[in-house]
Amino acid sequence: MFNFLNDKSIFLLFIIFLLTLSYHKDVTEILEVNKCPLCFGVKFCTQFEVGKIKIWNSNVLLKIILLIKYIFSLSFVVFCKWNDTDVVIKQFDYYSSDIEEISISKTNTRDELEVSIIQDMKSFLNIPFNSSFSPNIRLCPTTENLEVLLESIYSFRKDNVNLLQNIRYMIHTNPEPFIQQVLKAENGWPVPKHYGSCGRVTVSENCGEMLTNCVKDDWDSRKHLALQLLDSALNFTFNHPHFAFYFTDITPDNIAVTTSGEVKFIDLDNVIIVERSTTADLPAWTVPHSSEDIECDNCFAFSSDAICSHHYSDHNVYAVCREILNQKSHLIDGGLLHSTPPEFLEKHPDFIDSLEQCVSPRTSDRFHHAKKLMKILS
Repeated sequence: MFNFLNDKSIFLLFIIFLLTLSYHKDVTEILEVNKCPLCFGVKFCTQFEVGKIKIWNSNVLLKIILLIKYIFSLSFVVFCKWNDTDVVIKQFDYYSSDIEEISISKTNTRDELEVSIIQDMKSFLNIPFNSSFSPNIRLCPTTENLEVLLESIYSFRKDNVNLLQNIRYMIHTNPEPFIQQVLKAENGWPVPKHYGSCGRVTVSENCGEMLTNCVKDDWDSRKHLALQLLDSALNFTFNHPHFAFYFTDITPDNIAVTTSGEVKFIDLDNVIIVERSTTADLPAWTVPHSSEDIECDNCFAFSSDAICSHHYSDHNVYAVCREILNQKSHLIDGGLLHSTPPEFLEKHPDFIDSLEQCVSPRTSDRFHHAKKLMKILS
């Protein structure tokens, strides 16, 4: 099992193990809470302090892994137990002294700091994806409804400056925990539950295995997953009362399937958020946006400016159909709906055509074909 290890590697691991056993720092210090308490937040720190987070029922093992990552300054993902709940711990390697400096900057009043943070977030969220500095999140066509978006977060108050700084850090570095708190799993959104944060670490629900591992499942299981994916694509587009959410990295590796067969979108750090109503003067606003199907190898093209210029887009539906379901998928050999049983095709002779038109529509629009597919698959 360990044939790949040489004598030097074994010695290094042994030294790290000995250092860990005698290391005076506790878990919260390894997580750099004191270095950046206003990064993702400190609400979950007590759970680490009392040893409720464990790997294979061993808090020592968790400490070893964290210490190794800490020594070599690595970001990491660790699958753990929190009490009896399966969770994922993520520490991100994004760190900017500029962010920290602004977060702890001195202002004359608390109100001025609040205004400064809100303004900074609006400026950052207004940066186009095709700029020289490309962020992972965009709010458009304006940012005037940012506070409406923030109100989705539990315990949000404008005067809660610490929470504002936590949110600001997420937006600047990795917006995934931010999106998890806006689109809450407990409200039915197909995303992991967000349990809390500690410094630069976030803790969320472990949703199960990747969709990639379900490609060889039986037809009925894959059909049920495809139905959920299409339903999720429509929900992200239409079901929030104030915004549409377009995820720009929808791949099989970024989607998980729970033990009960539920689909969850687990990588939420690349997103375009479009206001449902806007004061911006956009000539094509009332016209639905249709994604252009560009033939290319191992690529997926989209325009954030085009998506932001329309009151809704078929981007999510297009991504699901093209990247996951379709037989010509670049990411799944034959697509998730491969090896369609002959009896199913006999019963639904328009299935293949509907699937193809969900990628490259010839008649009607993608929403029509997506809904038609859902009816066939249900």
